[in-house]
Amino acid sequence: MKNNKFLLCIVTVLFAASLLLTGCSDGPSSSSGSSSTSGSSSSGSTSGSSSESTGSSSGSETPEPGKVTLTYEVSGGTATVTGVRGNPTGTVTIPEKTPDGVTVTRINSYAFYNSDLTGVVLPDTLTYIGDYAFAGSALKQLVLPNSLKIVGKAAFSACRSMTTVVLNGDPEYQGSASTGVFSGCDQLQTVTIANGLTQLGDGMFAHCTKLSAVVLPDTLTRIGESAFFSCHALKRITLPDALTILDKNAFADCKALQSIRIPAKVKSLSANTFVRCRALTSVTLPDTMTSIGDGAFSGCIALEGLELPGNLQLLGASAFEGCTHLKQIVLPEGIGTLAESVFQDCSQLQKVYLPRNLSKVCNGAFRFSQPLTVYWSGSANDWTRAGISISQYGNDALVKASFIYNATPNALK
Repeated sequence: MKNNKFLLCIVTVLFAASLLLTGCSDGPSSSSGSSSTSGSSSSGSTSGSSSESTGSSSGSETPEPGKVTLTYEVSGGTATVTGVRGNPTGTVTIPEKTPDGVTVTRINSYAFYNSDLTGVVLPDTLTYIGDYAFAGSALKQLVLPNSLKIVGKAAFSACRSMTTVVLNGDPEYQGSASTGVFSGCDQLQTVTIANGLTQLGDGMFAHCTKLSAVVLPDTLTRIGESAFFSCHALKRITLPDALTILDKNAFADCKALQSIRIPAKVKSLSANTFVRCRALTSVTLPDTMTSIGDGAFSGCIALEGLELPGNLQLLGASAFEGCTHLKQIVLPEGIGTLAESVFQDCSQLQKVYLPRNLSKVCNGAFRFSQPLTVYWSGSANDWTRAGISISQYGNDALVKASFIYNATPNALK
């Protein structure tokens, strides 16, 4: 009897447990979450530490893990790359066409600003790169295609890992003295420019402090304002014969620049062209040059002498100020006025040939303390009759100078 009761209890417990388990299994058996992307098929790729990228003209989808999505705007039958989703860290290839088959011709301003991209492959369909498009990115090398027409200001500025650049075609490199296309790329060492380029934009390589080698094309006609400003490692550069314009501050503060030859088509040097080029010892100017701008060679402390062009008519204020090793100079006959501070603080200048056409010496032109010898082609009476207006401020060296009359320029050679 006791055994029967025991068995009945066991059966009852098992039946109850079965009912409980059946109740727990009721309800949905699959999750309700789902993920989908409305994006298109792959339109770009990345190599290195990131993987595939996909193209999209939609603003809603999120890229799959390990993928990068390029975003586009389509207008007028062509596409503009507007940016990227994800965080590409390798080399991204910009495709010639979007996933929908639209030709890619533009990269928008700020599209890859401050990105971790280490490389980019640009298509031959590309005609425009916007302002700051790759500024501050981690790019190491760059090749620009022939197809480009415009590269916006500061497009690749402050890319502080970039070491090598190859430029093709003849685009307009926009920018200013402070917003040059490659300004602040302080690891950039080598620039190769293919024949065909006619202009270097303003500030283009400013503050590229390690830039040591640049080969300029034979087709180049203009070097923009501050194009090589503060390129401290640049020791020498060959200017092509086609060059006609050297804009102001073009090579200012190039502390290692040792020599320069100015081509014959450059008729004038702009203000501060070579200011503070402290290692500059050799300068060759064409005889066709007619003017040297304000401060053109100011602070060139290693410059001991140079031959001024015979056709020179204008020597700007402070043109040679602070050239502390300049020992002598022959001023051409076309010079009628010596501008303010033109030879100020030239502390070793001892000999100067003054032209017969000289009529005015402005403030501080010869503001230094050492004795000066003046060579003059006429007689003492001629000097007196010339009635040259000499400012009494900062010209004591000239007023107290010793004169050698009836001299020729060759007397200083």
